[in-house]
Amino acid sequence: MVTYYIGPEAVALGLDEEECGRASGLVRQRLALEGLEPWESMESELFSLSGGYLLISRPCPPRRERLRHSAPRLRRL
Repeated sequence: MVTYYIGPEAVALGLDEEECGRASGLVRQRLALEGLEPWESMESELFSLSGGYLLISRPCPPRRERLRHSAPRLRRL
Protein backbone atom coordinates (compact mmCIF):
# COMPACT_ATOMS: atom_id res chain seq x y z
CA MET A 1 0.00 0.00 0.00
CA VAL A 2 1.21 3.46 -0.93
CA THR A 3 -0.43 6.46 0.70
CA TYR A 4 -0.84 9.40 -1.67
CA TYR A 5 -3.12 11.61 0.44
CA ILE A 6 -4.95 11.45 3.78
CA GLY A 7 -7.27 14.21 4.97
CA PRO A 8 -10.67 14.66 6.62
CA GLU A 9 -12.43 14.86 3.23
CA ALA A 10 -10.59 12.20 1.18
CA VAL A 11 -8.05 9.38 1.17
CA ALA A 12 -6.03 8.24 -1.87
CA LEU A 13 -4.16 4.94 -1.65
CA GLY A 14 -2.19 2.82 -4.10
CA LEU A 15 -3.14 -0.84 -3.57
CA ASP A 16 -2.08 -4.18 -4.96
CA GLU A 17 -4.40 -7.07 -5.88
CA GLU A 18 -4.63 -8.61 -2.37
CA GLU A 19 -5.33 -5.31 -0.62
CA CYS A 20 -8.36 -4.46 -2.78
CA GLY A 21 -10.58 -6.87 -0.84
CA ARG A 22 -10.03 -5.04 2.43
CA ALA A 23 -9.95 -1.48 1.11
CA SER A 24 -12.49 0.02 3.54
CA GLY A 25 -10.59 -1.38 6.53
CA LEU A 26 -7.34 0.03 5.21
CA VAL A 27 -8.92 3.48 4.78
CA ARG A 28 -10.26 3.44 8.36
CA GLN A 29 -6.89 2.25 9.65
CA ARG A 30 -4.96 5.00 7.84
CA LEU A 31 -7.37 7.67 9.10
CA ALA A 32 -6.94 6.47 12.68
CA LEU A 33 -3.12 6.38 12.33
CA GLU A 34 -3.18 10.02 11.19
CA GLY A 35 -5.26 11.02 14.22
CA LEU A 36 -8.43 11.55 12.18
CA GLU A 37 -11.86 10.13 13.02
CA PRO A 38 -12.61 7.06 10.83
CA TRP A 39 -15.76 7.51 8.75
CA GLU A 40 -18.87 5.46 9.55
CA SER A 41 -19.73 5.11 5.87
CA MET A 42 -17.77 5.98 2.77
CA GLU A 43 -17.91 6.12 -1.01
CA SER A 44 -14.93 4.69 -2.88
CA GLU A 45 -13.74 4.49 -6.45
CA LEU A 46 -11.12 2.00 -7.62
CA PHE A 47 -9.07 2.71 -10.75
CA SER A 48 -6.77 0.17 -12.34
CA LEU A 49 -3.19 1.24 -12.98
CA SER A 50 -0.30 -0.67 -14.49
CA GLY A 51 0.77 -3.02 -11.71
CA GLY A 52 -1.84 -1.95 -9.15
CA TYR A 53 -4.90 0.08 -8.27
CA LEU A 54 -5.68 3.62 -7.15
CA LEU A 55 -8.37 3.88 -4.46
CA ILE A 56 -10.02 7.23 -3.77
CA SER A 57 -12.40 7.27 -0.80
CA ARG A 58 -14.49 9.99 0.83
CA PRO A 59 -17.16 10.05 3.56
CA CYS A 60 -20.76 9.60 2.43
CA PRO A 61 -22.73 12.84 2.52
CA PRO A 62 -25.77 13.03 4.80
CA ARG A 63 -29.13 12.23 3.27
CA ARG A 64 -31.17 15.29 2.44
CA GLU A 65 -34.31 13.53 1.23
CA ARG A 66 -36.37 10.62 2.39
CA LEU A 67 -35.96 7.39 0.45
CA ARG A 68 -39.69 6.77 0.75
CA HIS A 69 -42.35 9.18 1.94
CA SER A 70 -42.86 7.25 5.20
CA ALA A 71 -39.14 6.85 5.99
CA PRO A 72 -37.64 9.25 8.56
CA ARG A 73 -34.67 11.44 7.62
CA LEU A 74 -32.09 10.33 10.17
CA ARG A 75 -29.05 12.25 8.95
CA ARG A 76 -30.11 15.68 7.82
CA LEU A 77 -28.28 18.98 7.85
